[in-house]
Amino acid sequence: MNRLTTARERSMRGSGLQRALRIGAILFIVAALLVWLLFGEPGVFGRFNTLGFAFCHQLPTRTPSFGGVACPLCYRCSGLFLGIAVGFSLFRRRAVSFRSLLGPVPMIGAVSAIGFYAFDGMKNLNRSALLSDLYPDRPIIRCLSGFGLGVWVGWILTLMLREFTEPGRFSAGRRIRWRDLLIALCLSIAGVYLLVNADPRWIPIQRAFGLTLGLVPVAATGALFFVLLSAMDRLIRFAREPLPVWDRVLGAAALTALFVGSMIVFRYQVAGGWIREISAFR
Repeated sequence: MNRLTTARERSMRGSGLQRALRIGAILFIVAALLVWLLFGEPGVFGRFNTLGFAFCHQLPTRTPSFGGVACPLCYRCSGLFLGIAVGFSLFRRRAVSFRSLLGPVPMIGAVSAIGFYAFDGMKNLNRSALLSDLYPDRPIIRCLSGFGLGVWVGWILTLMLREFTEPGRFSAGRRIRWRDLLIALCLSIAGVYLLVNADPRWIPIQRAFGLTLGLVPVAATGALFFVLLSAMDRLIRFAREPLPVWDRVLGAAALTALFVGSMIVFRYQVAGGWIREISAFR
């Protein structure tokens, strides 16, 4: 009897915490939207530029501009988050697993993508004439260096989403076929073309595409947070019983900040932004 009473009390306490969590999440989203609308840059594109600035340095010389309106993300960040979107759409309903990441082809692709991303970023520092003269610094190369890494990150994010939110359907879906690769390739070519070609006929489409890319970082961060929130009990192996709701929230928020923060640090450090700023102070 006492056990039943204790179980009911825990259940009621848990439902109360879940209700408080939902209310708190709604209030946080509303407050964030109000701050974004009140203190963001004026205009629709200015609002999106404010979102993009959390992930990108937005240097004018390295940012695509469509009809005089700058994209929220630079060429490399645009390619990065375009790759994340393409990778997510390609692997979302396919029979892939974390074990498949350890295969020779994924590992070679991942190392090549990270290596090219880092090498292209260090080359653009113009610290060595030998590196700077290897190939010209063009927007399409910046975009492709980010795109390759983005596809790999999108793959991992998709696997995390499926592993932690739908463990029973972990291996569900069909295998990747040539048709899937062809669709992903067509989407990639179309996206890169819209980013690097300033064609007056496509300006409205390019602007809409740029704004959509500006939302991808926010959507990816939100998806990562909710994946970690639902997986806290599995991630923390020493927890013998379900964690309290607020412990889940704080743990998921900390891991999300660590993941996204490390990605931004890697992005800026490779691009040399911090190195140039430190050198300027000297």
